[in-house]
Amino acid sequence: MKSIFFFIMLFVQCLDVYAQNNRTTLIGVNITDYQKGTRNLKKINTYKIKKKIKELYKKGIVDIRLPFSFYKNLDSKHRISKSFKKKIKSLVKYTENKKINLILCNFDEKFTMSTYKSKEKDLIVNWIDLIDYIFKYDTYTQYELLNEPKLYPNEWWEFASYMVSEINTRYPDKKIIIGATNYNSIYELSRLKPLPFRNIVYSFHFYEPFIFTHQGASWINSQNATIGIPYPYSTNTMPLLHTDAYGTDGVVNYKDYDLTGNKKALLQKIGIIYYWSKQYNVPLLCSEFGVIEKANNLDKCNYLIDLKDVLETYNIKGYVWEHEGNFGMMTKEYNFYKCLGFTNF
Repeated sequence: MKSIFFFIMLFVQCLDVYAQNNRTTLIGVNITDYQKGTRNLKKINTYKIKKKIKELYKKGIVDIRLPFSFYKNLDSKHRISKSFKKKIKSLVKYTENKKINLILCNFDEKFTMSTYKSKEKDLIVNWIDLIDYIFKYDTYTQYELLNEPKLYPNEWWEFASYMVSEINTRYPDKKIIIGATNYNSIYELSRLKPLPFRNIVYSFHFYEPFIFTHQGASWINSQNATIGIPYPYSTNTMPLLHTDAYGTDGVVNYKDYDLTGNKKALLQKIGIIYYWSKQYNVPLLCSEFGVIEKANNLDKCNYLIDLKDVLETYNIKGYVWEHEGNFGMMTKEYNFYKCLGFTNF
């Protein structure tokens, strides 16, 4: 029995070494399902999340972003529940043991200009409470305080500074991730000056050209009704503009797509925020990029290949949205991880 146990343990260790040696260090993955709207929001399921992380780890992926929502896990006093903290602690210990980089990201659709004054203290207290609970195990963990903030730019930057200051007072070395308003826009971020703290990583989302990455998205207005948009742009395969998009921004995006639907445009746009980070000497990452399932498989793959190359050119780590879902990397028809260089999938 001892010899069998020894070989099992040796096999597990070999898998870990294989994963470490075959990692693609600039590409991470969002494991979603726990950040969605208030009606359909699921509570954290540690078993399912660990299973997905284990699958990805075996393939060489060691960078995970986990979106969740505090507001689904609050008690009557608006504090995160102990059961939620235990689940996060379990996940953090699991990723720590395997040296997997983990981003914990809070999604809160209710945190808006009309509500944030009444909720700001709760948000800060809950983050500190969570860090208090897991700080002994979070060497490989970073904290993204609020996804796609819905505040005005100045109000958000002032509040973000306040949050970081409060956390820094207690934990000066914790890595904190902050993005700008307007859906973590590169343009909004490039107009700001970095906050006066040394432990911040600045984040942006990249879904451009939007007419391609979100074609046919049901939650977007009719500007993105046109499907069959190719990537890169091709005169021969470009579909007619959908009639529902008439009179919307989709008209302009459609007309300009010959200029935006190519690798050169991706390089120029991400270059804006790259040179901003170099100007201020601050770290940068892309915490979301991806393509909707309604895009043609080959076009989606072409886009992912180009964007990965651009991120690598600028040495920016990017987290694809998402492992499973309507932007999923794994479908019945196609394995898009191969497009990102994960040949062992």
